[in-house]
Amino acid sequence: MARRLGRDSGLFVRTQGGALAALVCAASVCPTPATAAPMHVARMDGLRGDPVDTGPFAFWWNPAALARPGRALGLHGLFAMRAASYDRDAALNDVAPDEAAANAGLATIDTAGVIPALGFRQGFADVGPFDLGFGLGFFVPFAGVADWARHPDAPAEHPGAYDGPQRWATIHSRLVFLAGSVGFGAAHRASGVSLGIAPTLYYGELATTRARNVDRSDDLVDVTGELKEGRIVFEADDIRVGFNVGLRWDASPDLGFALTWHQVPEFVMDGRAKVAYGTADPFSIGAELAFPLPDLFRAGASIGLPGGWVLRPFLEFARWSVMERQVAVSKGEGQPLIEIERDFDDVWGFRLRCDTPRWRGWGATFGGGFETAATPTSTHEPGLAEGESVEAMLGLDYTFEAGVRVSLSTTLQTFFARDVSDSIQKPTTNGRYTDDRVFSTLDVEVPF
Repeated sequence: MARRLGRDSGLFVRTQGGALAALVCAASVCPTPATAAPMHVARMDGLRGDPVDTGPFAFWWNPAALARPGRALGLHGLFAMRAASYDRDAALNDVAPDEAAANAGLATIDTAGVIPALGFRQGFADVGPFDLGFGLGFFVPFAGVADWARHPDAPAEHPGAYDGPQRWATIHSRLVFLAGSVGFGAAHRASGVSLGIAPTLYYGELATTRARNVDRSDDLVDVTGELKEGRIVFEADDIRVGFNVGLRWDASPDLGFALTWHQVPEFVMDGRAKVAYGTADPFSIGAELAFPLPDLFRAGASIGLPGGWVLRPFLEFARWSVMERQVAVSKGEGQPLIEIERDFDDVWGFRLRCDTPRWRGWGATFGGGFETAATPTSTHEPGLAEGESVEAMLGLDYTFEAGVRVSLSTTLQTFFARDVSDSIQKPTTNGRYTDDRVFSTLDVEVPF
């Protein structure tokens, strides 16, 4: 029964919300590069995406830049690949020797996907002492989709093992936030100071499948020898409104500073849970899950150097400490259905990018960065969890005579391997974690 539930429930998650799944099929891609937050996949404008960005996606990076005169349309595509593993240690998780083949060992994920975005901006010059502008767009700021490899050679006497040793944390999951934003900016020409704001409408959708026992154990059978391992499928969504606020100061043509605050609302995912415990009859019940996302703060600069070189350092802060503990509860009774310890830490990230001098319409960007960990080792699990990471990035762009600009970029992100031995999750998730990701972008900016 557990084997059947594992397969069927995974299929259930994948076939719901077909339109959304067609738009976003990124596999557990995240934030993290170009941002300081798990799940954060906003990379519009490629390696130009930072607080001093003045492109069509300025409504996200810094709406103060929307006041720049001119008009442009931006098309963006993100291609993401991820290869990660979790080796569940039998001894560290108190797995009995006769159950090690079913409840311990290596779990892997190796996936890829694409995320699109669309942006537009229009700026008006010489409106009295000001330049004014607006912008709008549709994009995916947060996403995480994962489908862990199955284990067809798992012991037949423990059918739930087909879904892998990581199944007590996740079998299949999809968390996607679609966003639409309209921004406005105003620049005081004499001082070089600009301000902007962009209200943003978020639609969030969550679907997750995991192994689950009533007592939160990883027991495969009960005291009578009957099947105990169960499954839970939870699907829910919510709509909320947030906003982005930007401040910019162009001290000179070669020197600019910018600050951005992304106010992200707290979501309450409202939906249904399908549950099957051991040999009991499956049932469906209304359920909800509070899902806070962090406010994001960014500070950046654009520093022109002799010979046409430009340095762009920026610092990011994500207030992930809002994520303390997540509990999906049944409506009415408030019975816990899924309980996940988080106790996240705030995240700091620093990145430095360098733009080369342009040559016959060609330009290049290279750089690197470092980001602290959101997840302490005690709550690390093969789901929404990340450790410290480093990244290297390279981009190339070309501007045609008509002003159309095409850019390609690739970012390699490596998370430091983590050995966890102090897990407080139930069941525990001790073991070794690795995670490597590649993010490639294609951006086209069309002025008109």
